[in-house]
Parts: sequence; structure tokens; C-alpha cells
Amino acid sequence: MPTATSFTALGRGNGFPLCLEKIDVSGFDRWTTLGGVSKESPSPTDAKISTSLVNAMKLYWNLYSVKGTCSVSGTDASGNTIGSLVGEVVANFTDTDDVNHSNPNERICYPGVPSTEDTNLSSNLSSGGAFRTFAQLSIGIEFEFMRFYNGAITDENNFIGYGLESFYGDPVFTVASGGNNNFMNFTAIARFVDRDDTIGNSAGAYDCIGSMVMSESPNITYSYATISGIPFVRATIDYFDGSSPEPTRVATIDSIDFYTYS
Repeated sequence: MPTATSFTALGRGNGFPLCLEKIDVSGFDRWTTLGGVSKESPSPTDAKISTSLVNAMKLYWNLYSVKGTCSVSGTDASGNTIGSLVGEVVANFTDTDDVNHSNPNERICYPGVPSTEDTNLSSNLSSGGAFRTFAQLSIGIEFEFMRFYNGAITDENNFIGYGLESFYGDPVFTVASGGNNNFMNFTAIARFVDRDDTIGNSAGAYDCIGSMVMSESPNITYSYATISGIPFVRATIDYFDGSSPEPTRVATIDSIDFYTYS
């Protein structure tokens, strides 16, 4: 892991350089704070609230990269094989002027979030038609840190810790519209598409982690996962629509790496 330069930030008195939105998660289908208070275990402790802030600080200030197992390989009607893979994406904080603030001490005056991806797209034309593979690891675009409440946000007794807002709220939206965008905060995607439908094959694997899902879909498997010591909501999808041979695809968020300090 890389070593960062030590620094001091005054912030807004909450550890962030921005004020956080409050959200009542009590009506959502699945949620967890970054400290492990969840819908299934909703009773907060001071220790878990504190842990959620510590983990939020790690993600905001010290996030370096996301590592995953993300690969796809498929064969067209003529027996030609094509594949794509990626294994790591390094975070950056790029502002509207395309200035990079990837180092932690450069994030003080930039109230933004990491927005980056590593994508491998391969296409092939053959006598059987056109097909392509798509592998992607990404860090959610414009994810937000939020104060979670199990009940009315006007009552601070309902405060249960810090979490991440889902970018789209419901991952079904992006899957239905093509699946190329992030639909939670950290995403791995591996897809095979037979563009001319010569053999009808279409397959995909998705692994997404965040803090909440407003409305669960019957086509997606949800679970809780702890990755690099941080609790998340996990959404996974594995589908195949077509004929043999079935494409292989693997998409898993394995770890999150952070800067360290000398």
C-alpha cells in the first residue's frame, strides 16, 4: 500500500469537508451503517457509531484502490474465443477542471468523491457475427456519505451511524438499462454479449457493495459482507440467456486498500 503525506484538516467539525445529509433508513429493504448496525441488528452502541465514523474517514480520506476478481470469456458460433479482465482500480478525486486530487492531503479543499473505473472492452467480428466482452471495476460515481437514522431525522436519539447513499438507490434500474454504469458504490461487472444474436448468448456477473437498498429486486441476491474490515450491503447478479457454450464470467469485489502514513 502507498504511503501518504501526513496533514491536518479543519473540516466542518464532523470529520468531512462538507455537511452531511440525514436520511431515515427505517423503511428501506436492506441497510447497514459502516459500523455494522443493520436492519437485522438495529440497536446501535456508542462503539458501533464511532466505528462507522472511523470507517467513513478511511473511505473518504484514505481510499487508495479497489481490488477484485473480474473476468469474462466467451465463444462465438464459429468457435472464436474472446475475453476481458481487470483486477484493480485506483481511486482519484477529479474536479470539474479535470484536476486530480487523489492524494489524501489534496482532498481538503475538494468536497467531492472518488469517481474512477478500470474497464477492459474487447470486440470481435467473425463470419458468425459480432460479439464482445466487457470487464469493469469501478468506484461509485458521486457516492455520498450520510448520517443514518432509524426513524425521524428530527430526533437525534434515532441516529445510528454513518453510511453511504446508493447512487441509483435500486440496482435494477441500471441492469435494465444496460448495466454499464455503477449502481451501488463499488462495482465489478463482467459481461458477454453476442451483439448480432447469432447464437443468442448473453451472460453477466455483477458484484456491488454499498450501504443500503431502498427496494430489493427478486432477480438480485442480497447479503451482508465485511470487506477489508468494513460492513457493507452486497448485491450480486449472475445470469445467462442463450445456448451452449455458456460464457464464463466472474465478478467479485475482494478488497479495499488504503493509504498508510509514515
